[in-house]
Amino acid sequence: VHSLGRGDVLLAGVSWVPPKTGSLPIMDLSVMMYDDEWGYVDSCDWQKLAVRGCTHSGDWCGKIDQATHKGPVRETVKIDMAEVRKAVEGSKTLVRYVVVATFSYSGQDMSEVPQAFVYLADPNQRGGGP
Repeated sequence: VHSLGRGDVLLAGVSWVPPKTGSLPIMDLSVMMYDDEWGYVDSCDWQKLAVRGCTHSGDWCGKIDQATHKGPVRETVKIDMAEVRKAVEGSKTLVRYVVVATFSYSGQDMSEVPQAFVYLADPNQRGGGP
């Protein structure tokens, strides 16, 4: 659990390099939002690319060259905390918790995928991350 300032923007992401042999990993990044009592409010994922305060980069896995397994691959969600905290349209529900998750739809464990990383970053700061 991390407390953020009112104007913070985060970049959540998953990146990986497809293995040279074997089946291609299919990983997807999702962000789920919950209220004070952990009631589900909304989510941003490959099927729902934009919701209040969150923008998903899209399903990048489809950009892998299936014949050569060329990569790397990356998916991101930009999270604008000031927007996320606003009440959900048409209700008084406020987002209290933001959960970032990565799903492996192809079944591989992250430890089986070369150079696989899940990260949170400040998109306004330079870094040496993935």
